[in-house]
Amino acid sequence: MDNEVIHNYIVLWDHATIKVLDVRYFIMDDGEKLPTYRLPTSAFLFAMNGSANITLDGNVQIVKPFHVMHGGKGMHIEITANNHFEYYIIFYKARLPLYSSKKLMQLLEYNSPFQIHYGFTPKYPLTLFENVNLMYTEWQKGGVLERLHVKSIFYRFVYELQHQVYEQNNKIEKSDLSSQVMGYVQQKYNQPITLESLSQDLNYSAQYLSRTFKHQTGQSPIAYLIKVRMEKAQKLLLYTNATVQEIAEHVGYSDQFYFNRTFKKYTSVTPGNFKKHTLEKQKVLDSPYHRYGFSIVNKNSNHYSLIDGDNHYQYGGEEDLLMFKGRKASLLATLLLCFTLLFSGCSNEGSTNTGAVIQGQSETTNIETYTYKGANGEVEIPKNPQRIIVVANNHVGYLLALGITPVGMSDRALSNPFFEGKIDGVESYGDSSSLEKIVDLKPDLIFTLDNMENLDNIEKIAPTIAIKYGDKDYREQLLEYGEILGKEKKAQEWIANWDEKIAKYKPSIQGIVSDQKVSILGGTAKSIGAFGDFYGRGGEIIYKEFNLKAPDIIQQGAIDSKEGYYSLSLEKLPEYAGDYLFISENLEQEIKENVLYQSLLVVKNNRVFPIDEDAYYFNDPISLEQQLEEVVNLFKSTQ
Repeated sequence: MDNEVIHNYIVLWDHATIKVLDVRYFIMDDGEKLPTYRLPTSAFLFAMNGSANITLDGNVQIVKPFHVMHGGKGMHIEITANNHFEYYIIFYKARLPLYSSKKLMQLLEYNSPFQIHYGFTPKYPLTLFENVNLMYTEWQKGGVLERLHVKSIFYRFVYELQHQVYEQNNKIEKSDLSSQVMGYVQQKYNQPITLESLSQDLNYSAQYLSRTFKHQTGQSPIAYLIKVRMEKAQKLLLYTNATVQEIAEHVGYSDQFYFNRTFKKYTSVTPGNFKKHTLEKQKVLDSPYHRYGFSIVNKNSNHYSLIDGDNHYQYGGEEDLLMFKGRKASLLATLLLCFTLLFSGCSNEGSTNTGAVIQGQSETTNIETYTYKGANGEVEIPKNPQRIIVVANNHVGYLLALGITPVGMSDRALSNPFFEGKIDGVESYGDSSSLEKIVDLKPDLIFTLDNMENLDNIEKIAPTIAIKYGDKDYREQLLEYGEILGKEKKAQEWIANWDEKIAKYKPSIQGIVSDQKVSILGGTAKSIGAFGDFYGRGGEIIYKEFNLKAPDIIQQGAIDSKEGYYSLSLEKLPEYAGDYLFISENLEQEIKENVLYQSLLVVKNNRVFPIDEDAYYFNDPISLEQQLEEVVNLFKSTQ
């Protein structure tokens, strides 16, 4: 890394606005593995004790004490502890000020220090450690003043890190030989690999590669390949219904007999007996591989439906730091659930009452129930639930529209400004991985989506109705909630009132827009996303209710395709910007100095409407009511 690049990084750090989002400390046991997770924000990792193999976007590094790693938002990280491993991780968000110069924006585009991946062993690590440790200590206190202190320490940490990088220069580490081999094997384990092909592809002699890898890791490259294949095979045996032949082929063995022999040598049992015996013994409630699933069809599929975080996480899981909550929290949730179920069962023993026992309560209660068939099957639910939790951000507003306030909501749902005044006193349960907090809230009924990764565990807390995502539009969905909760009349009243508003505004809006095209954009400059007619951001109102048209590329990619979302490049912006442009505030700030953006007619005609992503992300009845008023006023402002 030359001095000019380092200088550019320092310039950008100097001009950036920084927000620290989280500071965490983790302990991993020997051999423990954190499954692949997509970084929700930029992050620094500071290794404290022990060692681990850390894979970041396919690049493997053997990390030892005081090693510093940096990864950008959207990169995939996987950690496997070689021995007892302790580390800190600091999540942060950085952006340049609104009116940054064109030169700075160009530097950011080509030399962003917030998105690069690098590993670095500082010459003077103790100063960095003191800063990281103090950040963690202050963050745990949770106060506003302490959070400000953390921000100031973070700047000191970045300064010290950049200073040492500059002083050492050219010492930012590239992957060593063993890391290259591990990364290669992890990506191509299901292809034919020999020592000769491996050494040829990595441009080493076979003898040197084998000797060096064994010296660094204690095993030969082929032994490591077999280990990876057998670990993949074990997971597929346990968590899919694939046949042994299918699994053998998937992990690189065309001969099932040879696979069986290798598997037995590695595990001491045949594949069939391994699956049978393991499943019989397995009593763990919260298996991470069960939660995140495996697909023998597409080994490269992401466990999350996030696309660049800011713009495509709707219904696909929360945009959060859930994987980094750590397995300690997961274990606590498991214990709480087990004790809850145990005591509920004991207190019900010998009871002659006919009422159902609602799990998740601290004591047994006789409650009148009935059976409702959700996407997860028939569920026995209370007729008059008093403590409801909705584990789905976009569905909280359905309950609020029916006059029902849930006892707990996610952090994201609580941040919706359109809910202001309607959720006073509602507690946060964090995110869908915070099972212990959901247990603490003692719900008697839980609503969630059928694609929620934690569904099996959530169902063990209280009667749970899973709603099938995308099965109904918001009118039909509100009617379903009304039916379940005995609020059919309330739901019908809301729909009638809504239809009346649409009938009132629609003619005037269609008169203003006529045959002109309307676009809804979000995301980042490097990954712009266009939204369709059911993905929030006002699309339900603009395209469905008002029947306005999108530019052809969006009409086909996001609306006619029924996908709801379509990825686009900045270079093609004139093709899809439209005559009226609703754009997320973050994206608009990022591209407003771009020459291509400034040349758009929609910009020159002053028909660009920045929207608040925290508010327009939602498409529930309460949010739609507020969005409707804003959308109408924005269109009218152009007259």
